[in-house]
Amino acid sequence: MKKLLFPILATVLLEGALTSCSDDDDNTPVNVIQELYTDFGRTGLSFKPDGVWSDFQREGALEIGDFTFSHVISEWQTVNGFVASRSTETSFHDPMYLSPYCYQVCGGKGMTGAGTPFLVAFWNSSEAAQDDEGEHSCEFRLTNNTEFSPMLIYVNNTSYAYYYMLNGDAFGRKFEEGDYFRLVIHGVASDGTEKSVSFNLADIKDSENVEAGIISRWTPVDLRSIGLVSYLYFTMESNVANQYGLTVPTYFALGGISVGQVVSL
Repeated sequence: MKKLLFPILATVLLEGALTSCSDDDDNTPVNVIQELYTDFGRTGLSFKPDGVWSDFQREGALEIGDFTFSHVISEWQTVNGFVASRSTETSFHDPMYLSPYCYQVCGGKGMTGAGTPFLVAFWNSSEAAQDDEGEHSCEFRLTNNTEFSPMLIYVNNTSYAYYYMLNGDAFGRKFEEGDYFRLVIHGVASDGTEKSVSFNLADIKDSENVEAGIISRWTPVDLRSIGLVSYLYFTMESNVANQYGLTVPTYFALGGISVGQVVSL
């Protein structure tokens, strides 16, 4: 069976990411680079003709390579968390026909070309009103629960969110000058403390050129400031909201991950 890779470019590896192990100290922890490569033959994932993971409506975490991603079926039979896709379509913008069309990405391709896979995540914004100890709808960790140092992720907008921000829809207005759509990446350490990095998926500077302020390609986000964590989780923010919360569809796409895994020898 031909293997399909969920890509992270080798060039994103950062100098000094590997910590050398001294010959006179066999107990020194070292960082081993872990990159998100998907062997779909090994993991058993398959795709429908529209490019969406054929089993995306099943319950249970999504395991890809060394990583485990949240994947929960809601009471409305939609997916909270991550879904694998390799859709090449980019035209979806009608919320009346949501799934599986919401699993399209701007540009219509993964990081290494058309037909290569990526992940689309849905953040359940209702968790923002819950206790901090509640489960996170969008999170990932190493499958073996080893601590790691996040280095870099590549993110993009989905077609659904992009066209909402550009044109609006029946549920809310289009974006204007001063509007933003923000992804927040939270790292949780073993002692429960958190650090975070924010990235604007949209930051509108000019109402006459909204398109220029919306991310529409795979874009790197540097996470080195987060440090050593047990897992990462994602939330989203926007000033475009109503009394029920954000009106912009809370979807984003994830194209690659690079982390330094800590191993005690």
